[in-house]
Amino acid sequence: KKHYNEYKDEILYHLIVDNNSIEEYKKLYKPYFTDSIILELEIGRGVTGGYNAAIKYIQNNLDVDYILFVMQDMNIPKYGVTKLTQCLDQNKQMGVIAPVNLYENKSNIIREHGGYINKIDFTVTKNFLNKKLDSSVPEMLQVDFLCGGNYMFKSEIFDKIGLFDEKIFMYGDEVDILLRVANEGYSIFSTTK
Repeated sequence: KKHYNEYKDEILYHLIVDNNSIEEYKKLYKPYFTDSIILELEIGRGVTGGYNAAIKYIQNNLDVDYILFVMQDMNIPKYGVTKLTQCLDQNKQMGVIAPVNLYENKSNIIREHGGYINKIDFTVTKNFLNKKLDSSVPEMLQVDFLCGGNYMFKSEIFDKIGLFDEKIFMYGDEVDILLRVANEGYSIFSTTK
C-alpha cells in the first residue's frame, strides 16, 4: 500500500492479480485497495500467468497506451510513472522502460540499471550493480535486459508479440519477453529519471 500511494494519482487504473492466495491474505489487502480492479485467479498461475491475466483483461476492457508491471516488493517513486510515460511518448521506437532498481529502503545503491543478455547461454550481466547512484551513472541507458516486475510496456507490443510464456513460471520470463520485444524492432531502456 505504501508504494502504491506514491504513484496512485499518476495512473488511470490499478489492477491487482490475486494468484489464488489464501483467504487470510485477501482480508489483509482488499480493504486498502477499494478503488482497484482485483482479478482473482482460481488457480495459481505464477508470475507469467498473473501478467497474462492482467494483459487480457486490459485488452478486452480498457483503452490504455501503457501497461506498468509493479510487483509488491518494488517501488516507483512519486512522479515516476509520469516520467516513464514521458520517455515512451518521446521515442516512437522505445517499447519498454524501467526505472533504475535500488536496494530496499530507498538507498542510493543500485541493484540493477538494466543489463545485457548473453545470446549464447541467456545469462544476464546487470549494469552498475552495487554502485552508488550519482551523476556518473547515465540517466538513460539502452539495454536488452530489465528486471522483471518493475517495467512499463507500450500496450501495442502485446498485440504484436503475444503474451508472456506461461511455461516460464517465474525467473527468466523477462529475458524471453524482452528478446521478443527487441526482435519486433522496439528499443528497451533503463532510466534514473
